[in-house]
Amino acid sequence: RVHPGAPAEVEAALKYAGRPIPEGLDAEDRKPLEDRRDRAAARLQEIAGLATSRVVPARLLFEPRDPADRSHPGSLILRLKNLGVNPAGNDVLYQDFSYDDAFRHWTTLFDFTSAGGGWRQNLSQSAMTAQDKLRSKVESEVCSVLFSRLYFGFESSGLGYACLNLPSEIAEPFAARAGITPELFSSIADAALRMLGDLYRYPDPDFPPVDDWLTW
Repeated sequence: RVHPGAPAEVEAALKYAGRPIPEGLDAEDRKPLEDRRDRAAARLQEIAGLATSRVVPARLLFEPRDPADRSHPGSLILRLKNLGVNPAGNDVLYQDFSYDDAFRHWTTLFDFTSAGGGWRQNLSQSAMTAQDKLRSKVESEVCSVLFSRLYFGFESSGLGYACLNLPSEIAEPFAARAGITPELFSSIADAALRMLGDLYRYPDPDFPPVDDWLTW
């Protein structure tokens, strides 16, 4: 019920990942087929990895899986929108957004013609900026949950913890320079990330940008 299109998506990925590319094609004809094959293979690898690593990309809460899909606002934003709840919360400052020379209610940023409708399309650049402002608020609220200092916070409740999306090809050279294993390096990086989050070192649209820490 939550992911009604998942079976069809996996079937398509299996088909495209395993479909041979005909020989003798021109480069411009071959490139789209290779790109589709590589995207399908990457998606299958991601699905398989979820079963073993149990790591879920947090960005999918407020961003589409496909960066080119401008209509999808992310699963959390879409879920709240379908409930009729402002994804940015109940703060007065986020009930109306200024675009096209007027303040407009947050609902004008979304497509309510169907349950699956996300961002409204064919809006002006200033309206899309307002959508980005709403998304930024959701991002900061997600971070405040993941890095909460409360006794019953996300991590202390045993629900999970934030970690870096650190590919092995990046972790291994740094681990070698430090003289430790890639697994230990990744663990240290994850711990540092959680410490930074605990100290509120993440963007919050309601506060000025934090100054970078340039040294230890």
